[in-house]
Amino acid sequence: HTKRRDFVPMMATFVSSLVLGIEIGIGVGVIFSLLVFVYRAANPHCAELGRVDGGSSAATPLYRNIANFPNAHVEADAPALRFDASLYFANVASLERDMVRVVREHREERLDGARYPRRLIIDLSSVNDIDFTAAERIKTLFRDFERSYGTLISLARMKRPVLDVLTKVDFFATFDDARK
Repeated sequence: HTKRRDFVPMMATFVSSLVLGIEIGIGVGVIFSLLVFVYRAANPHCAELGRVDGGSSAATPLYRNIANFPNAHVEADAPALRFDASLYFANVASLERDMVRVVREHREERLDGARYPRRLIIDLSSVNDIDFTAAERIKTLFRDFERSYGTLISLARMKRPVLDVLTKVDFFATFDDARK
């Protein structure tokens, strides 16, 4: 069973091999495969999470992708996202797009005048690494995000290598300074 996204490089290879010959067809296939690889790396999967009842412990709720668990409960005032790739310069814009999309989807007028969720939770459990450029971009993105939308960003389930890089770029000091 293959994935649909593998169909384009496969068909490009097949058709170009028939029309242009085996060597050129394989070259076309390699080029298409590289383009698909770059696209996937720059646009990784990002899932909106919701709480699922029936976990192993009532004290520890389970959070799952709402696309796969339609009965999952999403907190409108604190939606959660899970980014499913290491963060680096080429895909940090994808995270930003998903953050903006989710905050806008949960937009609503409230009595206190707020229109966007008060908090956005970013689950980093699938992020194994982060490069310096992405860390710097996230630092400014989160500060700007709070100013633009009034939404605080919470990082959850961060792995130690990611924490170490964020600490080296003074990510956490920035938030302390912003609150003063």
